[in-house]
Order: sequence, then C-alpha cells, then structure tokens
Amino acid sequence: MFKSTAEFDKTVRDILVNVRDGETWKEKPSHLEEDDFYDALQYIAENKYVINMSVSGILNSSRRSAGGNPRMTRPGLEFIEAYIG
Repeated sequence: MFKSTAEFDKTVRDILVNVRDGETWKEKPSHLEEDDFYDALQYIAENKYVINMSVSGILNSSRRSAGGNPRMTRPGLEFIEAYIG
C-alpha cells in the first residue's frame, strides 16, 4: 500500500516516463506490491495520461492485467513535467 501521495505520484511518473521513452511499462518494479502497480496503471488510464492502454481485472486480486500499445497524451506529458521528486 502506498504510504504517501508523493510515493504514488513517483510511481505514476516512472510508468509514464517508461511509456514516453518506449521502454517496458507492463513489468511491475520489484519494490512495488502488485496492487499498487495496478492502482497506478488504472489511475493513468482513467486520467487519460496515455491512450491505447487497458487495465482489467478484479481489485485486490492477482488476476489483473494491462495491455495495449500506449501513447502519451498532453496531460501525461504535463504530469511528468509538473512532478518534482
């Protein structure tokens, strides 16, 4: 579970940077719990920081998945630029 909004924002930013740079974004970083990772992906999709990303599954379950070929949107780029950390 995230301990602060700063920790959540950093995770969102890290995922967005990976999408922007064409790097792997579907792999959960080892320091994150799976639910936290998918919560961040869901937040990204819901806020339309990227397009062509889908996140599905049951909350609080290991049967969650993410897919698509995401592309950055202006709000996603703005989030990256606004994040200080």
